[in-house]
Amino acid sequence: MLAEQNTPIRTFRDLVGALIDSGYLIKPVCIIHRPYFTVQGTMLKVGDFKLQVYEYADDLYSQEDLAAAVEEKRFFKNQPGFQENEIHCWSVGQMIILYTESDRGTLRFLVSLLGPPMLGIDRNQLSVNRRQYARSLSG
Repeated sequence: MLAEQNTPIRTFRDLVGALIDSGYLIKPVCIIHRPYFTVQGTMLKVGDFKLQVYEYADDLYSQEDLAAAVEEKRFFKNQPGFQENEIHCWSVGQMIILYTESDRGTLRFLVSLLGPPMLGIDRNQLSVNRRQYARSLSG
């Protein structure tokens, strides 16, 4: 399923609306707190996959939090809930969105909805080459 996004996604409400418009059933799973972010997040079950969504008061706070997490390599610490080797991270409007699985179809959908991720993180190697990342999904 590919998304056709007509309005920009900036808030949690926008994201949920866009996912529903794309035909997904959305179910909040739980509130989560990761030590590398300063706000609590919401785990969403979106069809067959899960997203972690952290919403901030404004874009600046979300970007500062993400920059600090990457700079200090906080993502690389063994955190509960990360079962896969990759963490895909988007900075969208007031949100940081994490997808911690590796299903190519889901990744293609998320890229069509949110654009290329800020980070496609392999725990052993930080890769921020967005063009190379997008090419890897097309195969």
